[in-house]
Amino acid sequence: MLLKQRAKAFDFLFDAVVVVGMDGNVLDWNVGAEKLYGWSRREIVGKPASTLYLPEDVASFKQDVMEAVLLQGHWTGEVRLRRKDGRIGYAESAVVPLEDRKHNIVGVISINRDITARIDSERRLKYLAFNDPLTGVGNRELALERLKHAMLQVPRRGTHLALIFVDLDNFKEVNDVFGHAAGDAVLCEVASRLKETLRAADTVARLGGDEFLLIAEDLCGREEAQEAIERITQALLRPHLINGMDLIVDASIGLALFPDDAGDAGALMHFADEAMYRTKRAHHKTGL
Repeated sequence: MLLKQRAKAFDFLFDAVVVVGMDGNVLDWNVGAEKLYGWSRREIVGKPASTLYLPEDVASFKQDVMEAVLLQGHWTGEVRLRRKDGRIGYAESAVVPLEDRKHNIVGVISINRDITARIDSERRLKYLAFNDPLTGVGNRELALERLKHAMLQVPRRGTHLALIFVDLDNFKEVNDVFGHAAGDAVLCEVASRLKETLRAADTVARLGGDEFLLIAEDLCGREEAQEAIERITQALLRPHLINGMDLIVDASIGLALFPDDAGDAGALMHFADEAMYRTKRAHHKTGL
C-alpha cells in the first residue's frame, strides 16, 4: 500500500521528476516531466537523458552534476532544457543520488521546476534597460557604458575613438505629414543604415526622438573618422519610400575624436553635440 501511495505521489508532483541510471539513460519520469519536456513516459524511458538538454551543455553539465552528487550528495542550479517540439526552456534543478538497498549509487533523481517565464521576463527587462524598444539599437545607457569602456582601451592600443552625433533635420515634418507610424518606420530604417556603415564591434544607439549616437573604435585618426561620416551621410541620403513617395531625410552630424578633442566622456559628448549643432545651423543658413 505504501509503495502505491509513493508511486501516486511521484506521478502527480507538479515538478518534473526524472530518474536517470548510471548509464545516462532515463529510467522513469512523472506526469510533471511529460508536461515540461513534451515526451510521454513510453517515448523517453530508455533514451539518453542528454536528449533533454542542449548538445553544447551536456558534457559540462554531466561532469558538474555527477561530481557534486558524489562529493556533496546533491547538486542544485539552473539549466537550459530542450523540449520535444524543439523549444528551449529553463529549469531550476535539484539532483540527488539514487541508491540501492546497499546504499550503492545506481543513478540520480532530478527534480526540475520550470522557470522559463521568469528567465524570459528578466532578459526582457535587461534588454529594455540597454536597448531602444523601437529600433532595436542601444539606448543612452548602453552608449555611455560602451563609451567609457572604449575610452579605456584607446591608450593601450594607441588608436583613436570617434564619437558621432546624428540628428535628423526634417523629421518633424515626416510625423506631421505622414503620421507617427511612418515616422517610426523611418527611424527604424535610419538605425539599420547607421549599423551598416560601421563595423560589428562599433556602437549605434538612439538617444531619443530623432537623435542617434555612434561610437567607432580603433581608428587611425581624424581622416578615418571623416570617412565614416561620409559613409553615414551617403547612407542617410538614400530616399525613404513613404506612402508611395520617395522622401530624403537629411541629417546634421557632429564629430568628436578621442583623445584629440576632449579628455573625458562628458566633455567628448559635449564637443560632438556642439559640432552637430554647428552643422545644423549651417544647414538652416543654406536652406538645406
